Amino acid sequence: MTKSGHLSQIVVIWLIYLDILLLNYYSCYSKTRIEGGFDRLMVKRSPISFVIWTFLILLAFIAIPHTLASANETGQVIMKDGNLNVRSEPSTNGDIVGKLQNGDEVQIIKRTGEWLKISSKSVEGYVHSDYIKVQTTTNKTSTIDKDKTTGTTKPTNATKTPNTSSSSKKISVYVNGELLNLPIEPPIIDGRVLVPFRGIGETLGITVKWLEKTKQVEAIDAETKVVFTINKTKVMVNDEALAINPAPTIVKNYTVLPLRFFAESYGANVQWNEKERKVIIEQKTATEEREESSSSNSNKEEPVIEDVVRTTTTAIIDDEEGAAVYKEPSTNSKQLGELAQGDSIKIYDKPEAKNLDTSMWLEIEYKNDLGYIEAKSIRPQKEVIKGKVNATSLNIRESADANSPILGAYSKGQEIIVFKIEGQWAQVKYNGQWGYVHANYLTMQVNKQPFTALAQPEIETYDGNRAWLKWSKVGSVTTSNKLLSNGVEITASASQIEEWTGNHPAINRIEYSGSKIRIYFNPGYHFVVRHSTNDVKVTLLNSGLAGKRIVVDAGHGDHDPGAKGPTGLQEKAVNLAVALKLADLLRGAGAEVTLTRSNDTFLSLAERVKVAHNNDADAFVSVHSDSFKETSQGSTTFYHSGKNPSWQQSKQLSDIAIKKITSQLGTVNRGSQDKSLHVIRETEIPAILVEMAFLSNPNEEALLKSDEFRQKAAQAIYDSFVEFYK
Repeated sequence: MTKSGHLSQIVVIWLIYLDILLLNYYSCYSKTRIEGGFDRLMVKRSPISFVIWTFLILLAFIAIPHTLASANETGQVIMKDGNLNVRSEPSTNGDIVGKLQNGDEVQIIKRTGEWLKISSKSVEGYVHSDYIKVQTTTNKTSTIDKDKTTGTTKPTNATKTPNTSSSSKKISVYVNGELLNLPIEPPIIDGRVLVPFRGIGETLGITVKWLEKTKQVEAIDAETKVVFTINKTKVMVNDEALAINPAPTIVKNYTVLPLRFFAESYGANVQWNEKERKVIIEQKTATEEREESSSSNSNKEEPVIEDVVRTTTTAIIDDEEGAAVYKEPSTNSKQLGELAQGDSIKIYDKPEAKNLDTSMWLEIEYKNDLGYIEAKSIRPQKEVIKGKVNATSLNIRESADANSPILGAYSKGQEIIVFKIEGQWAQVKYNGQWGYVHANYLTMQVNKQPFTALAQPEIETYDGNRAWLKWSKVGSVTTSNKLLSNGVEITASASQIEEWTGNHPAINRIEYSGSKIRIYFNPGYHFVVRHSTNDVKVTLLNSGLAGKRIVVDAGHGDHDPGAKGPTGLQEKAVNLAVALKLADLLRGAGAEVTLTRSNDTFLSLAERVKVAHNNDADAFVSVHSDSFKETSQGSTTFYHSGKNPSWQQSKQLSDIAIKKITSQLGTVNRGSQDKSLHVIRETEIPAILVEMAFLSNPNEEALLKSDEFRQKAAQAIYDSFVEFYK
């Protein structure tokens, strides 16, 4: 009940009480002078009493109906997730004085704009009307709404006055066969039926929210996100712009919008039966046809079932010279303005009643109006990269460099158009000028599919002996490679692979096919493919040992002696002696050699692999001596065919080495074997492990003690590298 209602009741009660007192007084006075009963008594009542009775009758007509109508206006909280804040004033800036839960009953005291002052068992204050389902149980005596605050009359609270139908029959709304009890009757505006959005939306399983900051309505179901603004015809559906007519509006404090909206935005079947004044909304199943059957409804008047929605797609200006915008699809018409390269535009999909050659001209949204540009100026929508910021704040820099000046920043969740990718950077248009943001902080899509890329291929050269052809990874991209007869095939999980257009004497040609890059090399060149989180890199190498970066690993060391021979000869000493001799030979040929250890020290297996990676090595060899039984004999080389991306080259080197070692040392050939050993499994370059001979065999232990044998072993491994890099 409103305050005015309470006041009216009090006044009425007091006036009745006063009149009774006066009536009793004059009644007593009259009985002493006049005979004749009650009828005569009334005739003789004083003028004062007559005036009071007249005033009471008028007040009853004015105050009591309003009081009764207001007293029974209640509401129920509609809040599917969380609690509803009750505030001290009708604003989100008001203090929170309490909370209500879904289903709580409240008494509505008054309305203030989109806010309701309510009273419940636990709290009194203001809540937003979007979260209260109003339940009015008393019929009002006036067809004009009463002002809940002052008791005066006012027109219906609507931004547009509906064109009411001449029919007295109320409009009924059915959703999935169920008659809805709506808070207001659907109005008809400009010949189109509008329906209360929240009541129907939530019945269809749509979550509806009021966005106070932007003064917009957000509606989300499993597949569709809709954002619209009151009195604006532009509606965003899954980030694509639609135009609906008439615009969403407010009628009696409820948001209403065209019935057709549910068909266009949420794929529902909608019908309007003029004769029965019935709205029917049905959710389509997965097996139903999406298109409406025109024949089934040909005899029905459906004021809103017409093609009033025009969709748009996003594109960007790709022409370096930009694009002129014309009033009509002709270069002879008035020029409205200019668009620059990189500018984002909205293209209308369905030209309106114009003889428009869409292969030549495009109808676009330009400064809240229509304009036309030549189709050749744009990048197709299917190639437009859209990015969503996933960092709290993302700096926009002047160039693709973390040290360049900051032009501004995007906030988390902000959606932007990416003009192109440059390495790990995305080029964007910001306030009319080019800027760059780091691509790692964007979730990107092209044509509504996740966007990942191998981008900005480039060649880097070092001292003439080596070069790197590198692709930067944008997004989560995995890569792998395999050998071809005269090249390498790289496979990437990227949705886009940028082609390298340069040249290098090592490269004969490059072929691109879907997710694959095939690089064919000229004779006399070698390569190593390296994969990392940020890029995939192909090292290009000249023939010969000069400039090759080779890691020589002497197995075991320090407290880890390795195997022991019958006379106590320790493997760690033999391995180091051969490794040092091998390093000297390789350096003599111009190779850049790194020893994992040059003395009796210990390194873990992981540390040995790290030495190879940190030095950007081209090849790796680990030197060992074997041990098993006294009768065991011979030499073995190992490679790993699983994790190491260079396993095919590792096998080539291992096959060469076993032949060289056994022929030069005279040992038994135990073969080139595939085995998962840490140091050759975890490296990403051609890597082998050599077992020179058996320490457990007394005869071979004697050979391993010999400096001559050690020199021959070093020479055999050296010769293996010479042949591998010839």
